[in-house]
Amino acid sequence: MIHIGQHTKSFRLVMLVRIGYGALRVILGLTLLKFFMGQPFSDILFKLMEHELMEDKQDILFSLFKPLAAHMHYGVTYFVAGYLLFWGIMDIFLSIQLLFNRMWAYPVSIILIYFFIAYELFRVSFTHSKILVVVIVWDLIVIWFIRREQQKILKHQLPTSDGDMVKSI
Repeated sequence: MIHIGQHTKSFRLVMLVRIGYGALRVILGLTLLKFFMGQPFSDILFKLMEHELMEDKQDILFSLFKPLAAHMHYGVTYFVAGYLLFWGIMDIFLSIQLLFNRMWAYPVSIILIYFFIAYELFRVSFTHSKILVVVIVWDLIVIWFIRREQQKILKHQLPTSDGDMVKSI
């Protein structure tokens, strides 16, 4: 019988959000690859906002995105699609492993998230993307939850997914 580990409700919620967010990333990444590859990212944004522009030429959302989108070229589309697919798949896979108390998944998740934060900071240094800053803050919150849960498991010697007891260090 499959047994999901004993976790706090908040940790389970964060992992479920990561799974949902990962699925959304995969869907968006596949959508970019199928329908928009070869187009500048600015064209994609303008297409998505077309109905807004028809109704209101002074739309606030458009006026916020227009200066940002003007500098987004083809490479941004490839980056966004690859980023969404890879990170979405990893979010789903690792979150499920964490929910099953796979002890290897705790350090792997933390290291991978730190790796992506470093890359996201590198991207922010070029793009100055406020959205990417929000993603970085979310990633730091997720790391905090994963670390806290790992410490709880190690401290209380909770059973792992294999039924073995985790020994405290």
